[in-house]
Amino acid sequence: MADEIKFGTPAAKDATARLERMAIEELTSMFAKASEWGPEEVNRPPGTVMISADDQVADYSLIRDDPELAGQKVDEMIVQFGIAEGERRAVEWFEQQEKHIKEKVNGME
Repeated sequence: MADEIKFGTPAAKDATARLERMAIEELTSMFAKASEWGPEEVNRPPGTVMISADDQVADYSLIRDDPELAGQKVDEMIVQFGIAEGERRAVEWFEQQEKHIKEKVNGME
């Protein structure tokens, strides 16, 4: 893996090269761990921001009654997790969003 990471000039003999070698070693270790964890543990790409439950419900309310957008959400899950797991997770996600909407509606009564 370290051979695949191209960053700076790690073969040089200066302080910056030493930092670059350290960065490559850390990245290699991180990628190895992420590969071990797999999609079950890594739920979003590194460096991205978690979406709040309220934002997820807002997104869901936009796609809830639009079969094309709902299909796109299912496709995203399939791409991320494979066919069977992606479909299962999509169903869980839709059910969870419906539950959140019902909780919000019941909380307003």
